[in-house]
Amino acid sequence: MREEAEALLHLDVPAHLGTLDRHSYPRITPIWFLYNGGAFYMTSLVNKRHVEHLRRDPRASIRIDTEHRVRIGAERPNRQVGGSGIADVRPDAGGEWTRRITLKY
Repeated sequence: MREEAEALLHLDVPAHLGTLDRHSYPRITPIWFLYNGGAFYMTSLVNKRHVEHLRRDPRASIRIDTEHRVRIGAERPNRQVGGSGIADVRPDAGGEWTRRITLKY
């Protein structure tokens, strides 16, 4: 992975999680995350809509992006990294991932 993408994954900015609702329309949820060992980890309350979506259809996408506050010419420089795949929804036994993610932010 490029150094720039790796650095972006460790910033304390939220990710944007893409899920599919029951009608297969995309839904974007801002969410705290941790990138570890080539995988994205997120925690949420079990009754949250995005968790329900992932239980029903585990296809997901994720995007992390930043944008400079100052324009350079006609644009604001930005950086982004993301991916897509099949989510694995499981309980956070003992709250270990929740603690690790909270420490990042």
